[in-house]
Amino acid sequence: INASVNISDSTMMCIFGKEHLIGHSLCLEDIVGFIKQKRTKNIIVMAGAGISTASGIPDFRTPGTGLYANLKKYNIPYPEAIFDIKFFTCDPRPFFLLAKELYPGKHKPNYVHYFVRMLHEKGLLLRMYTQNIDSLETIAGIPPEKLVEAHGTFSTASCHLCYTTYPAKEKEIMSGKIPRCKMCLGTVKPDVVFFGEELPERFFLHSKDFAKADLLIVMGTSLQIEPFGSIINTVRPTVPRLLLNKDHVGPFKREALKTMDVVELGDLIESVKKIALLVQIDASSPRKVGGSTASTSCVSTVFLTGENGQPKHFRENCSGLTRDKESLDRFHVQAYCILSAEGLCVSAIKKRNCLLMLHQTRVSFNI
Repeated sequence: INASVNISDSTMMCIFGKEHLIGHSLCLEDIVGFIKQKRTKNIIVMAGAGISTASGIPDFRTPGTGLYANLKKYNIPYPEAIFDIKFFTCDPRPFFLLAKELYPGKHKPNYVHYFVRMLHEKGLLLRMYTQNIDSLETIAGIPPEKLVEAHGTFSTASCHLCYTTYPAKEKEIMSGKIPRCKMCLGTVKPDVVFFGEELPERFFLHSKDFAKADLLIVMGTSLQIEPFGSIINTVRPTVPRLLLNKDHVGPFKREALKTMDVVELGDLIESVKKIALLVQIDASSPRKVGGSTASTSCVSTVFLTGENGQPKHFRENCSGLTRDKESLDRFHVQAYCILSAEGLCVSAIKKRNCLLMLHQTRVSFNI
């Protein structure tokens, strides 16, 4: 189904309520309202390199600072060659030099990654489709079943000739060696998708996921790489699509946006903080561990992000504190909102946590 299909006013009113009358286009507040009212329970997030720049990882295409603009030292004929399977077959050395710099472990997740994890913990995330190979989504705690790494991963490797599979080759890569296949002596390449290679089979979950989605959030991507860039158009025409980005991209470039499209341009961290504040996302429901409710003596972890989006970890022993929904009174919610405005993403927030964190961040407030 093409998302550009016109939507009748009666359909809009049926799905989103009578407030959506003739000529009404969605805005960010509408999207927030849908989430708060639990009209969206199958959110899909599409993410690109832009969500990891606050973690210190450059994106690919930003002039001057992007990865492709800084590859001269690798002596390659054109920037994209470093991820071209034909060039890799002839000379794998440039890629492995770059892989040493990109290898997961040097960088930490930022507020955006933890926000997506919070969507999962609230039962709102259907799937996250990421173009990134930095594994920050996994490090942030997004479970494998909720994640589609459309462009592959460093966590496994395989021979590019005979396809024999291997564990991750971190030791060889970090020591500057080119790993070789024990079967055919071909080059063992991390399972990162190169130009000229097929996408992982898991990517094709999108045919079912996007038909089920009730909200699509697109973040930090140029939507220039196919087929990733096109699946945005496979959601139903009644599904809101929210772009959080530096620039207009893909179908959001139109002068007149479609009725269900919303664009929020600017700094991605700040945009996500704004949404978290408006939605009042928290994780105050009992956490499930191994199929049962977590005990009241667990240790909760909160994440306080600094100016660059990097998380600082605080741990508090919650022994003896109630963990039921009755603790969600007006004070708790308002305190959470203030903490969210300061850049907090909380995994098991309680009244005492709010007071502790407000004290630590020296935020004054009146309730």
